[in-house]
Amino acid sequence: MELPKNATLIGGNKEIEYTNQVGSINIIIKQKKNRLLITRSLRLRKAVITKAEYPAFRQLMIDWNGNKELIFSL
Repeated sequence: MELPKNATLIGGNKEIEYTNQVGSINIIIKQKKNRLLITRSLRLRKAVITKAEYPAFRQLMIDWNGNKELIFSL
């Protein structure tokens, strides 16, 4: 995505990457000059999540569904 030349991502670049027993997540948000680069990847290892695995699955979903608001200064 192209940004106005004077736009600056507040909080800087962001990276979330981890693996747990049900899957893995990778979210990268970077600003390079006037371009915004966003990479998102979610991989689930299982089709069925047990009750014991639910907290790990829930954390993946919280991180996947969050991090969608970006604030810029002009």
